[in-house]
Amino acid sequence: MTGEGGILQRLDATARAATPSLVALALIVLGVVPLRLPEFAAITPSFTLMAVYYWTMYRAELMPAAAVFGIGLFQDLLSGGPLGVNAFVLLLVHGAVMTQRRVLMRRPFALGWIGFAFIALAGFALNWLTIALLNLTVFDPLIASVQCAMTVMLYPPFAWMFVAVQRVWVRD
Repeated sequence: MTGEGGILQRLDATARAATPSLVALALIVLGVVPLRLPEFAAITPSFTLMAVYYWTMYRAELMPAAAVFGIGLFQDLLSGGPLGVNAFVLLLVHGAVMTQRRVLMRRPFALGWIGFAFIALAGFALNWLTIALLNLTVFDPLIASVQCAMTVMLYPPFAWMFVAVQRVWVRD
């Protein structure tokens, strides 16, 4: 009996620890599902960027760089983008958040949101630049700008959802 309880407890702990990565993977799928809204695919916000930022900020031990890299590759595969670009950008976002998390973590949400806005702007600019260089063409920056703006505007409700997931499922 105690052996089963130990296995179930380990499975439970593993599932809880994997929750941030699983949430990010689910959000990638959500981001690529066709919604039949005209032009929505072109301006879909980066749900993945929101997830990586939040979980790295508040539960860094559950969002290690290796998971971020895998999440980015999965996003590249599903979106059809150049393989490695999202992984690269998300790893840079992860690194930037890791350097600033002590400063932002215990501050009011508005400051964290501003921090997210700066990181999102840098991430979208880097993504746009990298894809333009890889394709040797300049794409319309308006699309990336609208995606970035939508990502920043939608961060608060998604952060609220991440908080709810953390309280209910990822608790210590």
